[in-house]
Amino acid sequence: MKRLLGLALFFGVALMAWLFMGSKVSGTKKADASNSVFQGAGNVAAEAVNSVVKSDPNVSAIERSVASADLARDYEKFMDLSKSDPVYAYAFALKLNECRNVGGMLDAADDLGRTANGAEASPEAALLTAEGVLERCKGLTDEQTGQYVDLIDFAARSGVVEAQLAFSTVVANSMTLQDAIVEPGKLIDYKRKSIEYLNRAASSGNIDALLQLGFAYEDGILTEKNPEQAYAYLYAYSLSRPGGRISSLLSNAASGLSASQQSVAQTRGNSLYSECCRAD
Repeated sequence: MKRLLGLALFFGVALMAWLFMGSKVSGTKKADASNSVFQGAGNVAAEAVNSVVKSDPNVSAIERSVASADLARDYEKFMDLSKSDPVYAYAFALKLNECRNVGGMLDAADDLGRTANGAEASPEAALLTAEGVLERCKGLTDEQTGQYVDLIDFAARSGVVEAQLAFSTVVANSMTLQDAIVEPGKLIDYKRKSIEYLNRAASSGNIDALLQLGFAYEDGILTEKNPEQAYAYLYAYSLSRPGGRISSLLSNAASGLSASQQSVAQTRGNSLYSECCRAD
């Protein structure tokens, strides 16, 4: 009942926000990131995805071959490869998702150009990157770029750890407020798969999955908020990757827990670390 009430409240707020914001622009046109249901959430998790060490040596090589291709010209070839090779599916999904977000990249380059101060910022480089993406994506339809959701789902389901880690962040771009209202089952399925894939990645020994699960239980977006569980996952991550940043995250996570709750969570964290990463 609590979950149903929470979803009802979410959809009510989403409806008000959607009516206020208006319609979205998709595809290789300017993308309005504010349409994402999860705008502003999961930024630290996205950072974790970007820091993942590649677990499959084929991933980087395939990513390079896809990155340099004319995607419209080679679309059918990459789709055929993706059907039989989940690593190709993952790499191609990232490129198609990049095509859908190229408008946001151009906006970011423009903003950087207007706010740049000194040598710390490089608006020219950002603009060249965005223009390069736009050139590679030229000729793709919205229907074609939209295939990235099914492709990364296939890759994650097939056991590509990078896809399992990236699924929640990448697919969030496809979850608009309008979709959440019209197709609530799509949102529920997205959340279920996100947690399932992160758990599978953790079971395979991936440390970064523990960090993302900690964030998931802390912010309560992908799954029901559980501060004690969040602390347990963050503590497990800290056993393998100690440092100032995780110490700060642990301190914040512990702020709402009693001493006994922290003790229980640490015991749980030791168990999670043992199951996931003792050999790391």
